[in-house]
Amino acid sequence: MKSPYKNKFKVSQIFKGKTHDGLDLVGIDDKNIYSTVTGKVERAGWENPDDKKQGFGLYVRIKKEDSIDRYYFGHLSKIYVTVGQTVNEGELIGVEGSTGYSTGSHCHYCVRGNASKAIIKNINNISEIPNALGTYTSTLFASKPKKTISELAKEVIAGKWGNGEERKKKLTSAGYDYTAVQKEVNRLSASKKSNLEIAKEVIAGKWGNGEERKTKLAKAGYKYSEIQPIVNRLLK
Repeated sequence: MKSPYKNKFKVSQIFKGKTHDGLDLVGIDDKNIYSTVTGKVERAGWENPDDKKQGFGLYVRIKKEDSIDRYYFGHLSKIYVTVGQTVNEGELIGVEGSTGYSTGSHCHYCVRGNASKAIIKNINNISEIPNALGTYTSTLFASKPKKTISELAKEVIAGKWGNGEERKKKLTSAGYDYTAVQKEVNRLSASKKSNLEIAKEVIAGKWGNGEERKTKLAKAGYKYSEIQPIVNRLLK
């Protein structure tokens, strides 16, 4: 059962097809909202900035990887992702709220094909959440393996976890020790080579070619988009 919450939540309104195209969910253990899919953020903000009482209010729409399906998380009070960002299943994206056309704090959770109201997907079949009022427990995080401090620090350096309070919030919500991760980030950053040094190593053949090079640089905390132009310049 995959809900946008950790642990316990309740269904406050059921899926009714065209008359109510998703589930209204309320977090019990906490109000944080997590992505239930891996994909790209297409919308992250007000449905109508000129009328903040309209529709989903503050919401996030994510296009599922290799699919036409768009996952909607509506009526949020806070959003932690930006348009164009790739998010992983289980990643913190916002906080439950009561923005837009809403009478109480909840998250409207639905799926539409091609972001069209005409292509409503059965959220109960997709999420395995029963179409019945009641309290349930999410299994989204049940078997997700923990990453090492070193792996997380490299992801932070690569820009995955944001900055400042956003980074602290995301890491803590994901169950990681922010202080330990930040300490490793500081250590790795202090020992990092300059982009010029890395570019020279690329030319010497250390980092491979094509996708292999991109992967190796990213894992080491370097940005391919910054290194490759230097390589090209040195090779002229």
